[in-house]
Amino acid sequence: KEAEGNLVIMTGFAPVENRDTITDMLSDEGVFYIMEEAVKEDDPPVKLNNGFFSRLYEPIGELYMLPKYGELDLTPYFAPFYMLFFGLCLGDIGYGLVLLIVSTIAKYKLPKFKGYLTLIQFLGLGAVLMATLSGVFFGTSLKEVLPLPDSIKGLFFSDLKMFWFSILFGLFQIVFARILNAIYMISKKGWQFGMSNIGWSILIIWATLKYASTMNDDITVPGYLNYIAMAGAAMILFFSSESKNIFARVGSGVVSFWDVTSIRSEERRVGKECRSRW
Repeated sequence: KEAEGNLVIMTGFAPVENRDTITDMLSDEGVFYIMEEAVKEDDPPVKLNNGFFSRLYEPIGELYMLPKYGELDLTPYFAPFYMLFFGLCLGDIGYGLVLLIVSTIAKYKLPKFKGYLTLIQFLGLGAVLMATLSGVFFGTSLKEVLPLPDSIKGLFFSDLKMFWFSILFGLFQIVFARILNAIYMISKKGWQFGMSNIGWSILIIWATLKYASTMNDDITVPGYLNYIAMAGAAMILFFSSESKNIFARVGSGVVSFWDVTSIRSEERRVGKECRSRW
């Protein structure tokens, strides 16, 4: 209230698609209004706008943190990874089918929970897809109990292959997230703001190939990739900070190399999940 209670000033936020409805209402009521585009400093409330599949995973994203106004909504990007990682952890075709069938039946009995049950359907589908790689059905290996030809049996992953697949899938998720962040920062702020994440992506891929070459003699790392890795390290060193002070940038780059510990932690986490399952 202002002017000794004679005026009431109200500030609010609304989705842009409601602009015409709001302006028509304010004009009909004879209300004086000023309309401006929201800016980040206003800290507007967030309303996500996702498609059918991604919308199912919004409750999971809300358990962590909603993106701030102007930030990238990661829900469409983590949704398929969440579905497949769930299937990787469950690791059984039979259990996946149980989730898929029970949730499908429950959708007709409990329409109020249709969204959550649809999510369970997709998680069950993810379990079926990922467990098909190893051919495990209610704890039993299909290639051991079914009279399948050797050509079909050879398609199933062994425990060791499944372990390495899980590690590589986790690394792929990390690289994907880095590249996604780099593209977003370049489009929003400029090319130099995405260089650090591009450098990390290069370094992770190079380190993965290097390690694989020590485990398998058939894998060799060409010499030029070492120079590309050095360029990636330079990107991390010089572009990890937005400061114009070169010493501050280098110092921030040196500190950011501690991020490699988080990558190793991710590898160990995925490996532990696989070992506990197989």
